[in-house]
Amino acid sequence: MKHRVWLSKCEAPCVGLGVEVYRRCLYCHGGQPRVAPLRYSAPHYTRDSLPTQSQLAHYFSYEEKDWQGHQFDIVAVRHFPYSEYIRHIEQPGTTVSLSDSLDTRLLNTMAALLNFTYQVREPWDGQFGVPAGGGNWTGIVGTLQYQTADFSLLLAPTPDRFSVVQYSVIFASESFVIVSLKAQPLPQYLSIIRPFEALTWYCVALSVVVYGVVTWALRQVWVKGTGEGANDITVALLFTLRIMAEDPPPSTPRYFFDRVNILDMSMGWWLVVCLIVTSAYRSSLMSHLTVPKTPPPVNSFEDLLEADGWRWARRPSFGSSFIFFNTSTDPVVNKVFMNIEHHEDMDVLVQRALKGRYGLVLNRYVIASVIAARYSNALGYTPLHTSTTIYPIYAGVSWGFRWGAPFRAAIGKILRSALEAGLVDQWMTEVIQDNAKRVRAERGKQDSQDYKGIENMQVKVEKGQVVLSLYHLEGAFLLMFLGQGAAGVLWLAEKVLHPCLSKL
Repeated sequence: MKHRVWLSKCEAPCVGLGVEVYRRCLYCHGGQPRVAPLRYSAPHYTRDSLPTQSQLAHYFSYEEKDWQGHQFDIVAVRHFPYSEYIRHIEQPGTTVSLSDSLDTRLLNTMAALLNFTYQVREPWDGQFGVPAGGGNWTGIVGTLQYQTADFSLLLAPTPDRFSVVQYSVIFASESFVIVSLKAQPLPQYLSIIRPFEALTWYCVALSVVVYGVVTWALRQVWVKGTGEGANDITVALLFTLRIMAEDPPPSTPRYFFDRVNILDMSMGWWLVVCLIVTSAYRSSLMSHLTVPKTPPPVNSFEDLLEADGWRWARRPSFGSSFIFFNTSTDPVVNKVFMNIEHHEDMDVLVQRALKGRYGLVLNRYVIASVIAARYSNALGYTPLHTSTTIYPIYAGVSWGFRWGAPFRAAIGKILRSALEAGLVDQWMTEVIQDNAKRVRAERGKQDSQDYKGIENMQVKVEKGQVVLSLYHLEGAFLLMFLGQGAAGVLWLAEKVLHPCLSKL
């Protein structure tokens, strides 16, 4: 905005001087630029006391509030729920008609408050913008760089983009989340071993072996001192194991508790250990038989890398998402990026995740809108899990402006007001919910294989007292059959091999 000051002339001795202030108004003439008077002061200044700069400052404090139907040229890329539109022609670079989205609601609110119109089109390559070499950019950033558009809708501020594009207020946070199939209950046949963790089972097994060997060694010393019969280590190991399994032999071996006080003491302590271990096992076995246990979900990149046999993918991106992965110095992020897969079709990615052992690294609100609309039943249940850890993509999202745009401050002020009033969060929620309702209504009219079975999904919860069935005891019966099968094989081997070995 430019200003010029004209002082009135007078041939005779002047009584006072008048001050006229004009400005270049960009939207005063039906939305077109023109020179218009800003304010006129009465001639109360004398030649010896002209107005100072501070006295004239209030003349220049002008804020544009009516743009008189000026049409802005806006560039945008589809990225629901932030921005959504319908193409007039199915090719990049064409003009589009905005559909309901967060940016559409914000833009329509500004158009009503500031009295302007707009035309929205895609960038020629349909991208947000990445460096193209020689200081040039692609996509939205390149369009604003060469000032072929006034401003853009959704655009994430990145350090490199600040040199060619100016931004308004950051009004929403954009971040990555990991979406995967919810943790499924472990197989029921494993319930018999779930009361103890793996380390506890290792300690119990080691204790049985160690105590059996110690008992055999102590008895061996006693045998050498007294000249009694030889001691069998197998008997000692099996005896300690049967005590741990609460199935002691009907008759104790003769050399136990036979005038050896140290063996009596060690056996007493072993009985105490067995009592504690078996009591702890029995007390938690019932709950593990009736309540299915699920493994921890994937909530971070570290979990994704540590998960056995997992793969992960994301949609191709040529904007801030690509810059985030390609310029990150975090070794975990780099390792995830090196092994990531790409696929354009969102439904294909989600179907892979529903099969298990597959993670999706996607934008938080984008995947939230897809899950709410397509992969949730009427009660809001979804088989997909969204990670609790989020990975912010720089500071968030904003709108981009060509350098020197005089309307950036006014638009930023309205964005800031909408953010402080909570309208951004409310509209984001409403856009996602309205889209989900619309998709569910369309789904009711046509049977889509993509959504087959989602409506019937329920969470199975057993309440109150649970009667143990064959399903709950499947692990116990499986262990019994395995033990009996192993015993039968050994018995047959003994019957077959014993006569042959006795002849040798």
